[in-house]
Amino acid sequence: MLLGVLCNVLVLIDCLGNSVDFRCSPTSVGNLLPLLSERVGIDLLATPETRWDVMVIRVRGVPVDRLLSTIGRVSSAKWERRKDGLYLVRDDEAVSTDVEAERNVAEGEWKSALELVRHASSKIDWVRKDNTNRFLDQVSSHNEWARVVLSAGAVNAVGKARSALIARLPLRRLAFAVVESLSPQLLASLHIGNTVYSSNPTAMQERLPREVSKSLGELQADQNRLMSEIEGNPRSIAFGQEEGGIRLADLGAKVASARSIVVLSKMEGMLHVRVLLVQGQHIVAREELTFGVPAARGQASPNSSSLGSLRSPSEVEDLRRALSEAGSIESSGALHDELIHPEKTDPLKFGPMSLVASYAEAADKNLVAVLPDYFDPAFRSLAVNPVQRNSVFAADWEQLMRGTLNWQEEDGWILLRPRRANKERVEHLDRPALGTYLRRLSDEGWASLEDMSAYLGAQPVAEIDPFYVSDVGSLLQGWRTEGSVVQPAILRFYGVLSVKQKQATWTESGLRIASLLPAQRQLLDLLLFWSDQKLSGRVPPELEEFNHEELITETLPFGLPADTVFRGQMRRRLALLALRKRQDGGAPGKEVTELSKLARGAARLTGTEVEVRDGQEASMQEYVGFAPIIICDGHFEVDVGQSKVMRFPFQYPEVPKGVTFVRFRDLPSTVQEAYREEVRRLGGAPQRTQPPPRQSRSAAGAPRNVSDSESIRRDGALTLRGAKR
Repeated sequence: MLLGVLCNVLVLIDCLGNSVDFRCSPTSVGNLLPLLSERVGIDLLATPETRWDVMVIRVRGVPVDRLLSTIGRVSSAKWERRKDGLYLVRDDEAVSTDVEAERNVAEGEWKSALELVRHASSKIDWVRKDNTNRFLDQVSSHNEWARVVLSAGAVNAVGKARSALIARLPLRRLAFAVVESLSPQLLASLHIGNTVYSSNPTAMQERLPREVSKSLGELQADQNRLMSEIEGNPRSIAFGQEEGGIRLADLGAKVASARSIVVLSKMEGMLHVRVLLVQGQHIVAREELTFGVPAARGQASPNSSSLGSLRSPSEVEDLRRALSEAGSIESSGALHDELIHPEKTDPLKFGPMSLVASYAEAADKNLVAVLPDYFDPAFRSLAVNPVQRNSVFAADWEQLMRGTLNWQEEDGWILLRPRRANKERVEHLDRPALGTYLRRLSDEGWASLEDMSAYLGAQPVAEIDPFYVSDVGSLLQGWRTEGSVVQPAILRFYGVLSVKQKQATWTESGLRIASLLPAQRQLLDLLLFWSDQKLSGRVPPELEEFNHEELITETLPFGLPADTVFRGQMRRRLALLALRKRQDGGAPGKEVTELSKLARGAARLTGTEVEVRDGQEASMQEYVGFAPIIICDGHFEVDVGQSKVMRFPFQYPEVPKGVTFVRFRDLPSTVQEAYREEVRRLGGAPQRTQPPPRQSRSAAGAPRNVSDSESIRRDGALTLRGAKR
């Protein structure tokens, strides 16, 4: 046994001393290492933590040990010898270094952003406290000043209210002061979404940082002094008289102390700040300010002008042609097989990342790169005509180098890593789940609510790339629609529910959140309390702007109560899959078309009496054929008692494979009558309805069993029995 181990070590040492030529396009480590093993004669394997890293390698005549050490270095990993070969395992120390480096980069970016805000503030001629008239002149002549709503009735004049408080401390200046008091460390640590701070925080809010609280103290004190003048003298107080004299409250002898609320809404590279002054239930003053970090740059970048001599890979050109032509793809072709198996052929192969190896080849340098998920510009590059394509690729390359990758050159090598390597690993798109979803689109022609939620539920974040999901998805389906509505965050939550929990969602009693697992509850809390969603049905629409209950952290100060219920409702209605003529004379494209869209054109031309003649009406002339389909309309809602906290609508079409297109006059009579009904409705004529055909497809936990869970309503829609209307 000892002799066998010694022989293996000797073979390994001999292989490591050899040189190797190797090149690959963007490929996951799990698929790359078997190919590299064949070249170097060593069993190279990936662990679950490293197998989905996407790499590009281009080396020529380099020692094997140099190549392997570089792979480990660039991917924050190390090689570990085990019985069956060398494993690429994550290096905890290197990961810690990545985390610290990303934090330092983020803090540096926000520090630069705050410096820009301070610089802008220093250039503004802020109103001095003793210059009320000048302030009022600026308010009336500059739209950028805050539109302030104060207790104007308290002093019986809007101008006096402004002079009492705002002339001494303009809200726009205060908003700048709040931003200037924030620290880069705080901004870097914020999660994406909303964080609500308050001078008197609820359980779902944060206490104002000391510096911010100090900035807001004067505003609160001024408002309290103003309101104390009327304390003990009860009378009706009208707020916002210049907006129409909306009467919000009758202030009694006891006036609640003013408090401040600051909402920090963090987006990628941007921050939106809302400063609110709250008196009792009412927002008596507010201001908003948005700013962003300066454009990021990698450590170094090549000259993008050299891209003019590079040719995009054949896979990119094939996909570009498919997207720009008929909008569909042959199911038996090689490109189709690659698109529906992203776990084998990585999606990054079809975008600007594919040029990384070509650049190294042109520069005659060795390259090892770990790539981030960078999808959007791929579609942008593919959609343009051939004359523009090189310049667009060059623009994508520049953006890639500036904000996405760190470029390092040393001793004839190019080393590329994501600027936020750890973040990329944590938020990496789940390729197997994507493949399952795309194959469903290809096989069935459409994706159900279950298919979409299963895909989104497997993803680490709700906001995922729109390129593969939308454009490649449409290519595989063979049709396009502009009417689909899908909110990823709510479907991601639905996707992590069990089959029994999903079934409960579609019942009248709904799914009680008390039954959720901790991870499920966390997703729902993030969806509600870290967003801009508002409670509906509690505050009159005309008063929302003045009421603090527009903040869900105010409405539900202790989070969701135990009796909160999660419900879903769905109905199905008639629509058409239409063959539409192309202006360039190419093959007609398939698109989902609403009956109301066709009816609007006919109603405008002929009024209420319409005789359907195929190819004669203006609304029909651009189409050459139709097939009846079903559109699913629905929503999820979160109910607290009788009040709906939020409603999340969704809409998607059911378009089965192999539909038969016919002339409009040859469509089933129910479809033609539904069309005429739409025309009469738009023209004001009496309506008559017919139920749509009952098309269905089963899926565990979803409302698909027509005979058991659906009924036909007189308005021509299929509605779940027991669902709230």
